[in-house]
Amino acid sequence: MSDSRTLNMNEQRFYFLKFPDDDIADYWTSGNNPTGEKCVAVYFGDAKAQEIREKTVADKLELGQRRGGLNTFFTACELAPGQTAFVVFQDEHVRFLKPKSEVQDLSDAWRNEYNKRWTRQAQVDGKEQYPKVCYTIEMKHLVRWQLPYVLATSDADQSLNRVTCRQYSKPCHLNALKRVFGQALPRPNDARSLLENLGPIELETLVFLIFHHRGLFCPANRGSTIKNVDILVYHWDRPSGDFPGLGPVRFNEQATMFQVKHGSASVPKNIDYLVTLHGPSDPKVLDGEWLMRATTTNDDCFQWLKNALSWTGWSGEVWDEVRRTYR
Repeated sequence: MSDSRTLNMNEQRFYFLKFPDDDIADYWTSGNNPTGEKCVAVYFGDAKAQEIREKTVADKLELGQRRGGLNTFFTACELAPGQTAFVVFQDEHVRFLKPKSEVQDLSDAWRNEYNKRWTRQAQVDGKEQYPKVCYTIEMKHLVRWQLPYVLATSDADQSLNRVTCRQYSKPCHLNALKRVFGQALPRPNDARSLLENLGPIELETLVFLIFHHRGLFCPANRGSTIKNVDILVYHWDRPSGDFPGLGPVRFNEQATMFQVKHGSASVPKNIDYLVTLHGPSDPKVLDGEWLMRATTTNDDCFQWLKNALSWTGWSGEVWDEVRRTYR
């Protein structure tokens, strides 16, 4: 086991790695495979590892291979393995694995054994597979819910899981990874640096709670049913200005529509307000400062935020200062 205290987290790069299914992820990463070692693996047709390596270096990979993350995988394994860690989800387990070899092809015997078990039983597309593997050292092996929620659910993040291999880059994930490996986080110096530790689902949930705990009716706590609309709010027969902490929001007679995003370059025409931490200057934009004021002026919302970010390790003194700043 690698001692996490020796990691230089400023140089460490973490990569989400997707396998065809959880059983195959366990097959490779547990060492219960023909190599007898904990591995990470990719597929991408019958090309050989050396061929892919040469194309990666020459920047001549096919478009589909680049988009799928094949170049990212080879770069992670071979260019800076000492600063690389793969994050692999398998059911309730999460493994953190450091490369210790170049990417290589399986021998014919081992490849046939793999295909006999997985492919010929039609469990992986029903096609012959040509795994390219990299031997690894296990750094950590944790139960999923031991991780901060934002990291524990990152395998559902479409910015990551639409490809085979992608580097973690969002502040919420990077900060959660720092905490997993024992590094303290600095005090937040503004609303954005605090709220960017929430994942997309959590940010939408917070906006929902801001309205819900003030007696407004929201049919659902997140969107995806109407284009650009994440939260619908009805104020029924209460006066629109009867909601301290929510100015300058004015509610429509019918539904008021909100979009919630970490960052956005523009405001959709079909919404009333855009809640965002990084956005354009626009009367419809409600920024991180607004979000923090709306949160700290409601006890239930503020307690939820403290619970959601308890993994940051920030002291009660830090949270007291946050509340004083935005109330």
